Amino acid sequence: MKKYLLIAGLLLLSACQSEEIDETPIEDPITEEPAVEEPIVLTYIKLEDDGATGMPVGCGDSSIAVEMDPQPILTLEGEEKVEWVLEELFSNEDWEETGLYNALDESALTVDSVSIEGDILTVALSGELLLGGTCDDPRAHAQITKTIEANSGDLDYSTLLVTLNGQDLSIYLSGKGE
Repeated sequence: MKKYLLIAGLLLLSACQSEEIDETPIEDPITEEPAVEEPIVLTYIKLEDDGATGMPVGCGDSSIAVEMDPQPILTLEGEEKVEWVLEELFSNEDWEETGLYNALDESALTVDSVSIEGDILTVALSGELLLGGTCDDPRAHAQITKTIEANSGDLDYSTLLVTLNGQDLSIYLSGKGE
């Protein structure tokens, strides 16, 4: 019995003399990506220039891709980037500085979803599209679709479908929709 007590005592004594514990906090290996200043492209309209400065749009206008000041955002790709850029287009109050026209200025639009199924990129919007007349229909369509196209380079799709409140935006703007 004394032998067992002696062994137990030696074990306790050796435990008390162990190395000091390093209390330095361990860094979390999962870290957030750093913010990156990334330029974005928003599309606006040059009125009555007959396509001289950009892609021709109905009523003798041009759609103009405007590279906006770099945005301090987390690196976004794919569907997330398209959603973020459209929300920026719909809420951007600095568009007047471009000297161009914004057919979407009075509208209250939101991005519900951006998804790819097969080779179709579908962007579902909701809200109220308030336009200033028939010439604003092709202007609004161009602003939305050209902004998507300019910012979706990393997505693999061949067809773009934009819906507004569940209806194809092209049909809605053609006057044949509800």
